[in-house]
Amino acid sequence: MPLLFQHRAWHGAWCWQPWMDRFASLGYEVHTSSLPGHRKSSMNKGHINLYGFKDYVETLESQIKLISPAPVVIGHSLGGAILQKYMENHQLPAAVLLASLPPKGMPPMVLGVLRRHPIPTLTDWITRELELP
Repeated sequence: MPLLFQHRAWHGAWCWQPWMDRFASLGYEVHTSSLPGHRKSSMNKGHINLYGFKDYVETLESQIKLISPAPVVIGHSLGGAILQKYMENHQLPAAVLLASLPPKGMPPMVLGVLRRHPIPTLTDWITRELELP
């Protein structure tokens, strides 16, 4: 069964190379691509800030359509959020979420952490050294 690796924000397909090499050595067909505006991918809109979540989901969908049979998709962080959004309307043989963002994005998650752990969270924002109880 093919594997498709989806990277996180501010990365590109390159970050999966060691994993792709490993899975290929085990006999898997492996695929990845860079999201629009990331690394050396297309910049049709001119700047990364002009791309939205919908653009990323459409990019994942177009990559999946190129692979037969349908792949197992592995998504990390933003890649996992994109994968979850894709799966709201599509089926896959399997999906793997690695340290995934929730499908609603960062703001609700950050606000939840801030409500549950206000002092450590604010300390982190000020010092960049988070230690939750």
